[in-house]
Amino acid sequence: MPTLMCRPTVVVVAALVGVGLTVPFRSALGARPQTAHQPPFRTGTNFVRVDVYPTAGGRPVLDLGRDDFTILEDGVPQSVDRFEHVVIQNARVFDPGPAPTTIAASRALLEQARARVFVIFLDIHHVEPDISLAVHQPLVKALDSLIGPDDLVGVMTPDISARDVTFARRTSTIDSLVMGHWDWGDRARAVALDPTERTYQNCYPGLGPTPACADDDRGVADEMMARRRERQTLGALDDLVQSLRDAREERKAVLVLSDGWRLYRQSGALGRRLHCRVPLPTAGTDPRTGRLTTQGHDPAANGDLARCDAERMDLASDDNEVTFRMLLDRANRANVSFYSLDPRGVVVFDTPLSQPQTGRQAPGQPTIPSAGVDATRLQARQRALRDLAAGTDGVAVLNTTDLEGGLTRIAADLSSYYLLGYYSTGKLDGRFHAITVRIKRPGVSVRARRGFLAASQAEIGRAAAVSPAGRATSESQATRVATVVASLNARVPETPFRLAVASIWTASHAPQWWAIGEFDNNDMWSAGAHATATILNAAGDTVATAQAPIAAGVRGFTLDLTGPSNGGPGDYRLQVRVQPKRGDVPGQQAEVAAPLPGTPGAVAAIVKRRGPSTGNRDVPSVDVRFRSTERIRVDVADVPGTTVFGRLLDRNGNPMRIPIAMVPAPDADGRLWQSAQLPLGPLAPGDFVLEISRSDTAAGASPELPTFVAFRVVP
Repeated sequence: MPTLMCRPTVVVVAALVGVGLTVPFRSALGARPQTAHQPPFRTGTNFVRVDVYPTAGGRPVLDLGRDDFTILEDGVPQSVDRFEHVVIQNARVFDPGPAPTTIAASRALLEQARARVFVIFLDIHHVEPDISLAVHQPLVKALDSLIGPDDLVGVMTPDISARDVTFARRTSTIDSLVMGHWDWGDRARAVALDPTERTYQNCYPGLGPTPACADDDRGVADEMMARRRERQTLGALDDLVQSLRDAREERKAVLVLSDGWRLYRQSGALGRRLHCRVPLPTAGTDPRTGRLTTQGHDPAANGDLARCDAERMDLASDDNEVTFRMLLDRANRANVSFYSLDPRGVVVFDTPLSQPQTGRQAPGQPTIPSAGVDATRLQARQRALRDLAAGTDGVAVLNTTDLEGGLTRIAADLSSYYLLGYYSTGKLDGRFHAITVRIKRPGVSVRARRGFLAASQAEIGRAAAVSPAGRATSESQATRVATVVASLNARVPETPFRLAVASIWTASHAPQWWAIGEFDNNDMWSAGAHATATILNAAGDTVATAQAPIAAGVRGFTLDLTGPSNGGPGDYRLQVRVQPKRGDVPGQQAEVAAPLPGTPGAVAAIVKRRGPSTGNRDVPSVDVRFRSTERIRVDVADVPGTTVFGRLLDRNGNPMRIPIAMVPAPDADGRLWQSAQLPLGPLAPGDFVLEISRSDTAAGASPELPTFVAFRVVP
């Protein structure tokens, strides 16, 4: 069946236009140089470009013209403004000059060279050693013959930072890495355990129930290691996508050699109680390094168990299916295509015969799972590899022993394409827009991507902030970041009850406040409490009230207070009185300023913490000091017709390469929030800022000023 493959990319160049620069639209994947009479591609904030790969009978269609293509976005026809046919040839088209000797020099090649870009991703955590040994010679041979002299190639593994990947035009880069690590696969290799994984085994040795404790820890360490390795691989792929997005606009191809992934979901069983003890917030670390220690094999003899419990609950809360889908979305935005190869060839069983196991065997649970369970796991792994390729316009090579043939398919897939560009008539709303590409010529059908994620007004506003016109905004934001970071140095009151407030204008133009309360560990709250909140205006008049009971054992709460729609912006105060249910304890009262912003819809944030001290529950927090074993969560109210974005900044306001996804999160009352959640384990002790911004999806709407939430990670 003849097919057509298309790749859309939205280009945001507000900042470049602001300083009067012209941005040429360069051909992707190392095409031949443009002829003198052909006008360069130019871009605007609503310019969309599509790489189109038509084939008929398995061969590229090389003689199509502009009028042969029809593009629809969300069903609406678009006018093709730019058209170019690109043919990849293995013959050298120019003198490449000396090979780069630094990472920076190799990155410069990505920006300047008209060549295809390949990254070979060796998933060491999910390939067996003997498989990696058997595949390395066919891999190098195939790549030597299929990757042209002008193509740029880099190699990456999950334990290499994407920023450290070096690109070169010689496949000796691949040969040196693969031959230097001839058995690079680590799956089912017991000696491959790193110190953290050995600590998991020390904490959960898999000895089963004992006379002193009926809790069964068998299988816990192994599942933690499997989840951690899957998290590392998906995180490395996401890091690679972000790095390639920043380095080059044209299409990038990532060849992933992997057995695939199970894509673990959240697990209540993994987060169960173990060792007949409630996890404590204290962490056993080496005071010299702040890292996990591996001293001793008795978890009760050192502080490892507390940190193990924290990491166990953190891993149990992972939803890698969601993480995987977010990876595909980011890859589409970054113009990155994944080509997945299962190096095992024709696979019958998923579980390796040499699969190691921690501790004793549980009754009725064989080391090798049943045929049904094994088949389910194999299907999940191969489905992930297929979705990785299909979701990013690539090709999956599975269940074949002909690796070279699979790589030939990939090379043919990238050998010829048509570059189309059009000015979108859709909205810049940060949402998904469906694209359909049709060929008018009979006999050529379409294999097309679903569409693209449009740029948002907030993203355009951030880009414009670097231009002269946006410099004042940038400086204002830098001042605001410095102010919220400085507030972290204020002394946190050591009181039984702490109070904070968030305020917002609702879509119906009514003022709304949230009172956020946090208790300490004082026994006075052990039986629960009752909270009453009041909003007062500048004249001392009551504007809104709310009250609610607080259950025993709860450390934090929020109260929703809505004022009249005729209220205006200005200075307000929040008073909250909390009465413990213990009759012998007096009530506590606190008061904070609760100003109402002048901009309807402004972002208001509620901070929550999750970790061992909260029983692995999200609890509202006023104290913004967090331990690395905890997770910070920042919630903002969902406003229909708007899109919310999050970024992690360092204390100086510089963006960090840690993605922040906004996830819809309904509360117990049915109200929808947008939630940013960040595990703090990867962060060193220090000060950080979460930037939360909102943009109206209406065309021409300006992005709102972001809200900055500063927090501190403490040892």
